Amino acid sequence: MKTLTDRKLAEERKKTYENQQTAEDARKALEQAKATADTQVGVVTAERSVEIARFAAQAAVQAAEGQASAKKINAQADAEVTTVTGVAEAGRIQAIGTAEADVIKQKTAAMDQKNYANVEMARALAGSGMALVPQIVVGGNGNTDSGSLMEVLVAQMIASRTNGELKTPPKVS
Repeated sequence: MKTLTDRKLAEERKKTYENQQTAEDARKALEQAKATADTQVGVVTAERSVEIARFAAQAAVQAAEGQASAKKINAQADAEVTTVTGVAEAGRIQAIGTAEADVIKQKTAAMDQKNYANVEMARALAGSGMALVPQIVVGGNGNTDSGSLMEVLVAQMIASRTNGELKTPPKVS
């Protein structure tokens, strides 16, 4: 009878251990499910953050493409304006040049080319501000010969004291 009792007791222990094992497995599964549920919020948050970052990157790319397109359009417009302005300026310069050439042709027709050239040379000299005649002329004896060395030295002294400017003497009444 003892053997039978021991066997029964062993079977009951085995069932108890099996039940405990099953209970422990269920507890592990429960803990695993709890842990998964606890981290699920973080996982969902991370997934949403990734999606938000992806959408933000796409928006940045589209914004950059829009800006690049706007810059390209502005550059094309600027180039067109520059071209139109250049063509207009070239036309204006050509028209002025043609008009000036026509005027010169009319002037040379009115007076021959040599006389016109002399008139233009005289205008250029007059406009240059360059002195065409000397300010001091030294001559003593009325000869047409050039002045003596002494006359040249006196003229240089007078010019250096007046800084090259002629001063009109006061009028005596």
